[in-house]
Amino acid sequence: MKRISWIAPIAGLVLGIAGSAQAITISVSAGPTSTGTGDFKNDTTTDYRENRSSTSVTDAGGSTADVVSASVNAQARYAGMVGADGGVATAPSRTATQSYTVSFTVSAGAGTIYDVILDTSRIGAITRVDDGTGGGNGTISAVTGLYGVNAAPSISAFSVGSVSMSQGTGAANTPFSQSSSTVTITGLTGTNTINLSFSWSATATSTCTGFLCSTTGNDEVAIRLGLPGTGSGVTADDYPGVGSRVGSADGHFVGANAVVTYVVPEPGTLALLGFGLAGLAISGRRRAA
Repeated sequence: MKRISWIAPIAGLVLGIAGSAQAITISVSAGPTSTGTGDFKNDTTTDYRENRSSTSVTDAGGSTADVVSASVNAQARYAGMVGADGGVATAPSRTATQSYTVSFTVSAGAGTIYDVILDTSRIGAITRVDDGTGGGNGTISAVTGLYGVNAAPSISAFSVGSVSMSQGTGAANTPFSQSSSTVTITGLTGTNTINLSFSWSATATSTCTGFLCSTTGNDEVAIRLGLPGTGSGVTADDYPGVGSRVGSADGHFVGANAVVTYVVPEPGTLALLGFGLAGLAISGRRRAA
């Protein structure tokens, strides 16, 4: 019984300290850049051109106890569209630079070491709707991505290639779902802010050549990246639209996963463990006596 009387309070104290672990926390913010093309719309019977964009936080992050292998996530999204449609004897085209910035801030307690894994994807479609004798084409360029740790973005990463729909007539739809290589930042401690920037361009062109262009219109073309267009009578930029797409599932997404890799025991915990072991040794000697 003497041994148990030593073990119970010591074990309770040790477990109490072990259970009061500090937390690892992640948060995220996102916004447009000054180099991006602002929203634009021209909507007449012969000349429709439009581009729209927005940024949002799709996973605000959170916190969890910073034990080994614990992880927290956060995610941001860019959504946009570019569209064009020509009437009689016109060939409207619209190009927009689509760009935004994201910042993830991760904090952990003293003695905690963690990694941050970054990943991106771009999902959408280039769509042509046959509503005239003319044609059209569209393209979305490769992504330029940069990041920096506690600094402005300067390290190249997260590239995905361009996607195009060649010039033609008639209905067509080119969906795309692209993922970049992940980037893992290792051995972080304390509080760190990871800043990222992304940029690409998108062009939609509604074309027509020849005699019929003087009497009929062109095809509609749109690059859909999560936002619908607002043009009168235009359907290429609709959601669900061609291919029954889900607007919230399209866009450019960037996520961060912070993972605890090592936790250094606090000095108080080590001292208490030593005290507990000493107590057990004394208890054993008394029992032997």
